Amino acid sequence: MRNLMLAFALLVAIAPAHAARLADVVIEEPVLATRVDGKLEIETSGAVVGFTPTTVIKDSLAESLRAMVMRWRFEPVVVDGRVVNAIAPVRLSLAAVPREDGAFEMKIEHLTFPDEADGREHDGGGSESRILSAKVARRVAPQYPTASLRAGVSGRVLVAVRMDEDGQVLDAVARETALYNVKGSDRRLAPYVADLEAASVRAMRRWKFDLTLAPRAPGDAEPLTGFIAFVYTIGNAGTPEQGSWTWEARTLGRPIPWLAPALADRIPGVEDVGENGSFGLPKSRYRRIGDGTL
Repeated sequence: MRNLMLAFALLVAIAPAHAARLADVVIEEPVLATRVDGKLEIETSGAVVGFTPTTVIKDSLAESLRAMVMRWRFEPVVVDGRVVNAIAPVRLSLAAVPREDGAFEMKIEHLTFPDEADGREHDGGGSESRILSAKVARRVAPQYPTASLRAGVSGRVLVAVRMDEDGQVLDAVARETALYNVKGSDRRLAPYVADLEAASVRAMRRWKFDLTLAPRAPGDAEPLTGFIAFVYTIGNAGTPEQGSWTWEARTLGRPIPWLAPALADRIPGVEDVGENGSFGLPKSRYRRIGDGTL
């Protein structure tokens, strides 16, 4: 009887915390999503004069993307004090949203510039980051939550991590989550999201990094921030391939406590971060001009 009462007391203690996590989960309408890598050709005026996909996609999709990106303009690219023509490696995160007439409307959700030298992914602007390079010194894999594993739920969790100068993790929060090839109400999907996020954050808090940092500038209080994507799949099932459309149910991006709200537009999305992670909010040489509409 004593053991039964102890188990009940533990359940009562744990339930409010789990309920709080569920209340924090807001899931958007499912969309068809994919990612496409390619090369942008930017002339000295900042106009985009070409786009060549490097991901294998259908010709019709390539033409649609080419028509969209050719309307973009960038600030002229400057190298060693000279304005130059540039070929920029680019990653486009795409979403196709169902319309009332049954057709789909495609949009480019995010634009990132993978850094081919170190695997980091830079957004299109922002302040300089003190993190010159980051290597994982201790990696802890998360445990696949039992309920998600049994239900065959796969997904991806983007975790924001704050580090000290020694690479120790000071804080970690789930920024955004995507579940693959699932549909359902928030009430049905929220427990899976909450469990995957909790497992990811627990693991992230045990990581350690080797950081190479630039000297701190006077008055610079930028937190040392990184973004790590944890992927949960069963075998190869549910693993999205670049260029292939996959149904995704995503959460709204949550605020990151140590970053100012004004930086929200520069934070990568859940599908933008590669396996090497993304560190800091670096300034890219490719800065798109516009109102933020892609």
